[in-house]
Amino acid sequence: MMFKRKQVILVLLVAMVGVAGYLNWAYQRGSDVTGGAELAVNPDQYETAQRPLGESALVNSDVSGETEESAPTAVEQDVLKQARSDKDLARSKAMETLNNIISSPDTTPENKSKAQNDLNTMAANMEKEGVAEGLLKTKGVTDCVVFATSGEVNASVKCENPLETAEVAKIQDVLTSTFGVSVDKVKITEIK
Repeated sequence: MMFKRKQVILVLLVAMVGVAGYLNWAYQRGSDVTGGAELAVNPDQYETAQRPLGESALVNSDVSGETEESAPTAVEQDVLKQARSDKDLARSKAMETLNNIISSPDTTPENKSKAQNDLNTMAANMEKEGVAEGLLKTKGVTDCVVFATSGEVNASVKCENPLETAEVAKIQDVLTSTFGVSVDKVKITEIK
């Protein structure tokens, strides 16, 4: 059975969106080389990002035995910036592909309709992500990146200390109400 060009493009588009979702999931799960340390609040939804390998924690060893912790490395400072960049790049590629499918004269009406629905869903998710990030900042989160795909919501939250149970509940409340998902579909990752 031969696939038509439109069907191949549609399959490739779905695969690209799946790969983007997988990369986001892998990035969220493996945001550090050593693996996340699970917190006691809800182990299925929570990870802690550790220091990158090679970062020194002790930089001053004077006679008194006191030590000073080094300033955060560029890697630590740019984790959320890189996450935003990766998310924007994956989204722009997917949107470009969808727009090409929609504008192609060779695309069947049903494939155009599916591509338009996917584009609308992506735009709605982008809007909700922005709203959620803004709401989280009003709740005291200093910086965060929210990413929604396939009924799941991932949030990377910058914090100095481990999140308290009340803080986790606030974050979960914002994400569940904004995206209309249950708590088990929300994953929060701490970025130190």
